[in-house]
Amino acid sequence: MNNEVLLPEKDYLSILSVIEKFYRCTSRKELKETFHSCISSIFKAQGGLYRWTDPDIQCPQVIDSFGIGESDLRMFQDFIPYDPLARKILETGRPVIAYDVDVSREEGNEAVDRFFSENLQYHREDPSILSAGVVHGLVALDLPNPTLGVAVHWYPPHDDQICTLREVRILELLRPHLLQTIKTILLTEELTQYKSLLKETVGKSLTPTAMIGVQGKIIFCTESFRHQICLKQGQSIPDDLYSLLNRIISQYDPPYKIDNVEPGMFFYTTALGSFRLELVRLQLKNQEDTLTLLLKLKPTTEPLSKLNLAMQEAGLTSRETELVFLIKEGFSEKEIAARLFVSPHTVNTHMKNIYRKFGIHSRAELIAALYKGQAS
Repeated sequence: MNNEVLLPEKDYLSILSVIEKFYRCTSRKELKETFHSCISSIFKAQGGLYRWTDPDIQCPQVIDSFGIGESDLRMFQDFIPYDPLARKILETGRPVIAYDVDVSREEGNEAVDRFFSENLQYHREDPSILSAGVVHGLVALDLPNPTLGVAVHWYPPHDDQICTLREVRILELLRPHLLQTIKTILLTEELTQYKSLLKETVGKSLTPTAMIGVQGKIIFCTESFRHQICLKQGQSIPDDLYSLLNRIISQYDPPYKIDNVEPGMFFYTTALGSFRLELVRLQLKNQEDTLTLLLKLKPTTEPLSKLNLAMQEAGLTSRETELVFLIKEGFSEKEIAARLFVSPHTVNTHMKNIYRKFGIHSRAELIAALYKGQAS
C-alpha cells in the first residue's frame, strides 16, 4: 500500500514546466524575464531576485530582480548579513529556509531593527523595502559557499500569506535546476564578453580550475589544476573523473529529475586528497557538439563539505542525505515526513537504511557519527 503524502500533481506539473522554461533561456535578458514570470506565478510572489558572483575568476557581482527598486536593492544587499534566513541556511546546511516555517517574523523584525540602528545612512521613516519590517519570503542558497542565492518575496498587502511547507518544497525541487541555469547563462556571458581576459582571470585563480571539452579534453587549466590532476592543456582527464562529470551534468538533461535528484555535492579523490567538484555547463543545449564545462576543485576543509563527503562515502542517496540534515536538527519522524511530503513509514525505511550504511543503531550514534565526519 502506498501511503506517500505527495505534493499535488498540479504542483509537479508546474515545477516541470518552470524547469523546461528556464532551460530554454539563452541569454541573461531571457533568464530575467523567465525568472519574473515563473517565480511570480508558481509562488504568487510580488518580488524576487538572484544574486551571483564568482570570486575565483574575478567575475563582477550580478543581481537581477523584479518588484524591487534600485534603492531598495542596495538596501537589501546591505541587509543580507543581518538576514536570519541566510544565517539559518549556513547554520543548518539546509539549502532552503522560509519565514513562518523555519524562522519567525518576530526574529526577522528584530534583525531589521538592528540593521537600522547600525546603518545610519538608512532612515526607518523613509519609504523602503524594510520600513514596515522584514520582507516576508523564502531564500535558497548554493552551498557550501553562498556565491549564488535566490529570494522570493511577498509585499504588503499580500504579506499576510503564510508560507507553508509546500512553498519550501517547491523551491527545494526547483533549486538545483534554477541555480545551474543561472550559473550557465551568467558565467557563459561573462566569459564570452571578456574572452580576451579569460586566460588572465582564470589563470590567476588559486582554485584548481579547468575548461573541459569533448571527451574530457582539457582546453585550458590553471597551474594548480595541473598540480592536482598531473595533466596539462590538450590532454584528457581521467576516465573516472570524466564519467563523474557526465553523471553530474546529465541530471540537468531531460527527462528532468525533480523528486530524486543526485546529491548536492560531488567529490573526487586524487593522490593529494579529496576535492569537492564545482561544475558549470558553459554551453547551450542545442550545441552539444561543442560542449564545454568549467570545473573547479574545491578543498573539503569546511564542515559542510566534510559532512557531505562522509555521507557520500557511506553511500547515502539524495533523499537519505535530506533526512540526515533534518535528523541532525532534531526533527521527529513525523516532522520529517511532513517536510519531505512522504509517509512516516517511508521515513522509517530511510532511517533504517541510513543506520545500516553508517553501521549504527540509533539517532544518538548517528549524531555522533555526523559530528565526527564534520570534524575529521
